[in-house]
Amino acid sequence: MKEHDDPPMTHTPVDILLISDLHDAAQATPDRVAGAVLLRKALRRLRGAGVEVNVLIILGDVTAEGAEKRLRTVAEEARQANVPVLAIPGNHDGAARRFAEIFDCRPGLHEIAGYGFLLFHDAVGAGDVTTRPAEARSLPRRVASERPDLPLIALQHNPLHPPIQHPYPYQLANADRVMSTYQEANVMLSLSGHYHPGQTAHRVDGVTYYTVPALGDPPFRFAHLCLDGRRAQVHEYALRMETEGLVDTHCHTEYAYCATTVEAERNVAISRAMGLHAVSLIEHTFQLYFDREDAWSYRWQTDDAMVQRAWQAGRGRMPEYRAFIQAVRDRHAGRVRLGLELDLRANGQLLLSPEDQQGWDLLVGAIHAIPGFDAGHTTQTGAERLFLRETERLLTHPIQVLAHPFRFFRRAKLKQPVHLYDTVAEMLAQSGVAAEVNFHGNAPARRFLEACLARGVRLALATDSHDLAEVGDLHPHLSILHQVGVRAADLFTLLYRPDGQP
Repeated sequence: MKEHDDPPMTHTPVDILLISDLHDAAQATPDRVAGAVLLRKALRRLRGAGVEVNVLIILGDVTAEGAEKRLRTVAEEARQANVPVLAIPGNHDGAARRFAEIFDCRPGLHEIAGYGFLLFHDAVGAGDVTTRPAEARSLPRRVASERPDLPLIALQHNPLHPPIQHPYPYQLANADRVMSTYQEANVMLSLSGHYHPGQTAHRVDGVTYYTVPALGDPPFRFAHLCLDGRRAQVHEYALRMETEGLVDTHCHTEYAYCATTVEAERNVAISRAMGLHAVSLIEHTFQLYFDREDAWSYRWQTDDAMVQRAWQAGRGRMPEYRAFIQAVRDRHAGRVRLGLELDLRANGQLLLSPEDQQGWDLLVGAIHAIPGFDAGHTTQTGAERLFLRETERLLTHPIQVLAHPFRFFRRAKLKQPVHLYDTVAEMLAQSGVAAEVNFHGNAPARRFLEACLARGVRLALATDSHDLAEVGDLHPHLSILHQVGVRAADLFTLLYRPDGQP
């Protein structure tokens, strides 16, 4: 959508994330996700699309009941974006003055990147009838007279146009008078929230009006606004997957030392809200058998006595984890699969106790560290030789998926061995193991995926979530499959699905 057609001005383009109506609440529901998580997901989605957000705008109803703790949680999450935050309260957010203090954002004029943002805290009366007082209505004219060169953008919670035919008073009661003030002040853009379906951007008397859809309701929509002089473009996104029946084959839990915010129960709830059919909860065995220090030392790869001691002493946290995660699966029958992420020891055996070999829906083989590789000293050729050896060894074991193929080289700051793509794809084809499509700290190579598809290797879509912002997001996975020519009609014939799911 492109609106204003005035000659371009000398402004640097500004990319803005627009969100509204998170309705963050203490009581979770199958279709309700924490506001801070949704905000983080929206930021991540835009950055994944190559958009570097310059400003974050929140158009009210951050909470469902005005709880201060929840307001502060979302405000802190917004500050983590490290960009200017413009936030206005909605009718569910409680006292406007408290809201402004929490978000450190007062009503009035805010100048950012050569634009004037006019923030309004309108008066909410009985029955949520909302009006704009005369003093606030004079703001656009005053700013326009003092700064005629400043492109103006108005922010309010309630929509102004088009009229909404509904018993509930979504629109400002004096919307016509407010719109007149915008026209007189040559306001270029008016942004609102409150009306959850949103309203398409359209132009009235020289002003573009746009109502941002609710991020808090499925399909969890938000918008990217790009400003360039007096030109404005809006593109809407939805967090929920449109493709039904997808399965995330790799999602971590609170038992991972490398996890940040993931939790098994929340992973399941968010995956469901994001439209996934099921999620596979996977954990590193080396992080279950050993304490944090020993796990990250990787000494267990070469010290067989260390491994035997851990197994003989009760196998670390593994029994506790198995009981915990099996209970999660029991509570969510049909929506949860259980698995392990397995590394090799120097002797070529999996780090997996005989007592733990059964009871899993899938086993994922991974290369995180290779015995004999010395960062900064091992040559590219040497690293490639070691990698092929480890991959070949992994594929002799009963694993179903090879995790993040070739990510080892990215982490080791080595060149991607493009010439090995065909070799590894052929190894996967011969072993019947699926190749993981994984964007966690990784950039899957299209050329490798093409090599796999050409040989009939199935692909496993894996978020490899360590943070709740990653959970349930398979958009980049479907995008790269589209780029390599996978048709929607063929998708499910090419995907690996654990435990023979339909």
